[in-house]
Amino acid sequence: LNVTELKPGDLVLRSVPQLDFKLNIQEYEFGYFMGLLAGDGGLSLMDKYRCIGFSNIDEGILNKFHELSIRFFGKKFTKCAARSDWRLQSVDACNTVKKWGFKSCKSTSKRVPHAALKSMSTILGYIMGLFDIDGTCVWKKNYMQIAQSNEPLLMDVNAMLSCLGVVSYIRIKPFGKKLSKMNYKTPFILNM
Repeated sequence: LNVTELKPGDLVLRSVPQLDFKLNIQEYEFGYFMGLLAGDGGLSLMDKYRCIGFSNIDEGILNKFHELSIRFFGKKFTKCAARSDWRLQSVDACNTVKKWGFKSCKSTSKRVPHAALKSMSTILGYIMGLFDIDGTCVWKKNYMQIAQSNEPLLMDVNAMLSCLGVVSYIRIKPFGKKLSKMNYKTPFILNM
Protein backbone atom coordinates (compact mmCIF):
# COMPACT_ATOMS: atom_id res chain seq x y z
CA LEU A 1 0.00 0.00 0.00
CA ASN A 2 1.31 3.44 -0.91
CA VAL A 3 1.02 6.30 1.59
CA THR A 4 -0.86 8.37 -1.00
CA GLU A 5 -3.63 5.74 -1.00
CA LEU A 6 -4.43 6.26 2.68
CA LYS A 7 -7.75 7.87 3.58
CA PRO A 8 -8.85 9.57 6.81
CA GLY A 9 -9.74 6.92 9.35
CA ASP A 10 -7.39 4.26 7.91
CA LEU A 11 -5.30 2.55 10.56
CA VAL A 12 -1.57 2.20 10.07
CA LEU A 13 0.73 -0.17 11.95
CA ARG A 14 4.10 1.45 12.44
CA SER A 15 7.15 -0.72 12.85
CA VAL A 16 9.02 0.30 16.01
CA PRO A 17 12.71 -0.54 16.24
CA GLN A 18 13.70 -3.04 18.90
CA LEU A 19 15.57 -1.12 21.54
CA ASP A 20 18.12 -3.43 23.04
CA PHE A 21 20.91 -1.33 24.45
CA LYS A 22 22.69 -1.12 27.75
CA LEU A 23 22.38 2.32 29.35
CA ASN A 24 25.76 3.98 29.72
CA ILE A 25 25.41 6.25 32.79
CA GLN A 26 28.27 8.59 31.81
CA GLU A 27 26.80 9.13 28.33
CA TYR A 28 23.29 9.48 29.78
CA GLU A 29 24.46 12.20 32.20
CA PHE A 30 26.33 13.96 29.38
CA GLY A 31 23.08 13.99 27.37
CA TYR A 32 21.12 15.06 30.45
CA PHE A 33 23.43 18.04 31.01
CA MET A 34 23.01 19.12 27.38
CA GLY A 35 19.22 18.80 27.76
CA LEU A 36 19.31 21.07 30.81
CA LEU A 37 21.34 23.62 28.83
CA ALA A 38 18.87 23.39 25.94
CA GLY A 39 15.95 24.04 28.28
CA ASP A 40 17.18 26.71 30.70
CA GLY A 41 20.67 27.48 29.49
CA GLY A 42 21.58 30.98 28.34
CA LEU A 43 23.91 30.66 25.38
CA SER A 44 23.41 34.06 23.71
CA LEU A 45 26.37 35.64 25.58
CA MET A 46 28.96 32.99 24.67
CA ASP A 47 30.61 34.95 21.86
CA LYS A 48 30.41 38.47 23.28
CA TYR A 49 31.11 37.85 26.99
CA ARG A 50 32.38 34.24 27.07
CA CYS A 51 29.57 33.47 29.49
CA ILE A 52 27.05 30.63 29.82
CA GLY A 53 23.92 31.22 31.85
CA PHE A 54 21.42 28.94 33.55
CA SER A 55 18.11 30.00 35.02
CA ASN A 56 16.23 27.66 37.35
CA ILE A 57 15.05 27.53 40.97
CA ASP A 58 14.39 23.80 41.43
CA GLU A 59 16.83 22.64 44.10
CA GLY A 60 17.15 19.08 42.77
CA ILE A 61 17.83 20.24 39.22
CA LEU A 62 20.31 22.87 40.42
CA ASN A 63 22.22 20.32 42.52
CA LYS A 64 22.53 17.95 39.55
CA PHE A 65 23.38 20.83 37.21
CA HIS A 66 26.20 22.05 39.47
CA GLU A 67 27.53 18.50 39.91
CA LEU A 68 27.60 18.03 36.13
CA SER A 69 29.10 21.48 35.45
CA ILE A 70 32.00 20.59 37.75
CA ARG A 71 32.41 17.27 35.91
CA PHE A 72 32.31 18.74 32.39
CA PHE A 73 33.82 22.21 32.94
CA GLY A 74 35.80 21.78 36.15
CA LYS A 75 33.88 24.75 37.57
CA LYS A 76 30.61 25.50 39.28
CA PHE A 77 28.24 28.22 38.08
CA THR A 78 28.01 31.28 40.34
CA LYS A 79 24.83 32.97 41.56
CA CYS A 80 23.72 36.21 39.89
CA ALA A 81 21.66 38.98 41.44
CA ALA A 82 18.40 37.56 40.07
CA ARG A 83 16.81 34.85 42.23
CA SER A 84 16.99 32.11 39.61
CA ASP A 85 20.03 33.07 37.51
CA TRP A 86 23.44 31.41 37.48
CA ARG A 87 26.41 32.00 35.20
CA LEU A 88 29.81 30.67 34.29
CA GLN A 89 32.27 33.02 32.66
CA SER A 90 34.84 30.78 31.05
CA VAL A 91 36.43 30.70 27.61
CA ASP A 92 37.13 26.98 28.01
CA ALA A 93 33.52 26.17 28.96
CA CYS A 94 32.19 28.17 26.00
CA ASN A 95 34.60 26.40 23.63
CA THR A 96 33.57 23.02 25.06
CA VAL A 97 29.86 23.75 24.59
CA LYS A 98 30.56 24.84 21.01
CA LYS A 99 32.48 21.59 20.35
CA TRP A 100 29.38 19.72 21.50
CA GLY A 101 27.42 21.54 18.77
CA PHE A 102 25.71 24.39 20.63
CA LYS A 103 25.79 27.83 19.05
CA SER A 104 25.75 31.26 20.67
CA CYS A 105 22.09 32.12 20.07
CA LYS A 106 18.81 33.10 21.65
CA SER A 107 16.56 30.38 23.10
CA THR A 108 14.24 30.38 20.07
CA SER A 109 17.15 29.42 17.80
CA LYS A 110 18.64 26.51 19.78
CA ARG A 111 18.90 23.13 18.06
CA VAL A 112 19.86 19.71 19.36
CA PRO A 113 23.69 19.62 19.35
CA HIS A 114 25.39 16.83 17.40
CA ALA A 115 26.99 15.45 20.58
CA ALA A 116 23.50 14.63 21.93
CA LEU A 117 23.11 12.14 19.07
CA LYS A 118 26.27 10.21 20.03
CA SER A 119 24.41 7.17 21.37
CA MET A 120 21.02 5.96 22.56
CA SER A 121 22.17 6.83 26.10
CA THR A 122 22.94 10.46 25.20
CA ILE A 123 19.65 10.74 23.27
CA LEU A 124 17.71 9.45 26.26
CA GLY A 125 19.64 11.71 28.66
CA TYR A 126 19.09 14.79 26.48
CA ILE A 127 15.34 14.18 26.27
CA MET A 128 15.12 13.61 30.04
CA GLY A 129 17.10 16.80 30.76
CA LEU A 130 14.90 18.87 28.48
CA PHE A 131 11.81 17.18 29.93
CA ASP A 132 12.92 17.99 33.50
CA ILE A 133 13.08 21.66 32.46
CA ASP A 134 10.11 22.09 30.09
CA GLY A 135 8.09 18.89 30.45
CA THR A 136 4.76 18.03 32.01
CA CYS A 137 3.12 14.70 32.89
CA VAL A 138 -0.66 14.53 33.10
CA TRP A 139 -1.38 11.00 34.32
CA LYS A 140 -5.16 11.43 34.54
CA LYS A 141 -5.27 12.26 30.84
CA ASN A 142 -2.46 9.81 30.01
CA TYR A 143 -0.03 12.11 28.22
CA MET A 144 3.31 13.86 28.55
CA GLN A 145 4.38 17.00 26.80
CA ILE A 146 7.20 19.49 26.35
CA ALA A 147 6.23 23.15 25.89
CA GLN A 148 8.72 25.32 24.03
CA SER A 149 8.91 28.57 22.08
CA ASN A 150 11.35 26.92 19.68
CA GLU A 151 9.59 24.80 17.05
CA PRO A 152 12.80 23.61 15.29
CA LEU A 153 14.14 22.29 18.63
CA LEU A 154 10.88 20.39 19.16
CA MET A 155 11.14 18.97 15.64
CA ASP A 156 14.64 17.69 16.52
CA VAL A 157 13.35 16.16 19.77
CA ASN A 158 10.41 14.63 17.90
CA ALA A 159 12.91 12.85 15.62
CA MET A 160 14.95 11.72 18.67
CA LEU A 161 11.80 10.29 20.29
CA SER A 162 11.07 8.41 17.09
CA CYS A 163 14.53 6.79 17.34
CA LEU A 164 13.46 5.53 20.78
CA GLY A 165 10.18 4.20 19.40
CA VAL A 166 8.03 6.94 21.00
CA VAL A 167 5.19 8.27 18.87
CA SER A 168 4.85 12.03 19.32
CA TYR A 169 3.56 15.06 17.46
CA ILE A 170 3.87 18.83 17.61
CA ARG A 171 0.87 21.10 17.93
CA ILE A 172 0.37 24.82 18.37
CA LYS A 173 -0.87 25.73 21.82
CA PRO A 174 -4.38 27.22 21.71
CA PHE A 175 -4.50 30.69 23.24
CA GLY A 176 -8.16 30.95 24.23
CA LYS A 177 -9.69 34.25 25.26
CA LYS A 178 -7.24 35.11 28.01
CA LEU A 179 -3.77 35.63 26.62
CA SER A 180 -0.82 35.61 28.96
CA LYS A 181 2.86 36.28 28.40
CA MET A 182 3.51 32.57 28.93
CA ASN A 183 1.20 31.69 26.03
CA TYR A 184 3.31 33.85 23.75
CA LYS A 185 6.57 32.40 25.04
CA THR A 186 5.63 28.73 24.64
CA PRO A 187 3.24 28.39 21.70
CA PHE A 188 4.46 24.91 20.63
CA ILE A 189 3.69 21.65 22.40
CA LEU A 190 5.29 18.25 21.74
CA ASN A 191 2.81 15.58 22.87
CA MET A 192 3.87 12.01 23.63
